[in-house]
Amino acid sequence: MKHFAFLTGEYAAYHLWLGEGIDEVLIEALFIYTVLQVCFAIGLRGIFSKLNAKKWWAFLPGVNAAYLGDLCGCRAAGIVIALCKLVFLVASEATVRVFTIPLMDEKSISYHCGITLLLFAGAFLVRTIAGFFLYRKLIRRFRAERWWMIFFLLFPNLTVLFFGFHPGIW
Repeated sequence: MKHFAFLTGEYAAYHLWLGEGIDEVLIEALFIYTVLQVCFAIGLRGIFSKLNAKKWWAFLPGVNAAYLGDLCGCRAAGIVIALCKLVFLVASEATVRVFTIPLMDEKSISYHCGITLLLFAGAFLVRTIAGFFLYRKLIRRFRAERWWMIFFLLFPNLTVLFFGFHPGIW
C-alpha cells in the first residue's frame, strides 16, 4: 500500500501538474473549494427558507449538510456528507501546509500526495453514495423532477445553489 501511495503521488505531483508550482495549484484549489462551499451555504439558505427551517444553520460548515439530512428524513446520509466535507477541508489545509514547506524531499512529497489523493478519492466516493440517498429524498420532498439527481451527484454545491433559488421549486 505504501508503494502504491508513493507511485500515485509521484504521478500526480510530477505528471499532472506539468511543472507548475504545486503550492500555487493547491492554494488555487483550496480557494475554489472555499468558493464552492460558500455557494453550497447560500443555496442551503434558500432551501432552508423554503422548508421553514433555521436559515442560519446553512452557514455552519459540515453541520449544514447534517441539518439538511435531518430535515429530509435521512439523518445518516447527512452526517456522512458532513464528515466527508470536514475531511476534505482538513486534508486540503494539511496538504497546502505540507507542500509549502521548502525543506521536504521529493519522496516524502510524493508519498504525502499519494495518501492525500487516495483519501480524497475515498471521501468523494462515500460522499457520492450518501448524496444519492440524501438528494433523492430532497427531490421527493420538493416534488421536483428526477433528472435533478444527475446534477446533484455531479455538481452538488452548484446544484444546491440553483435548487435553493429556483422559483419553480417549492
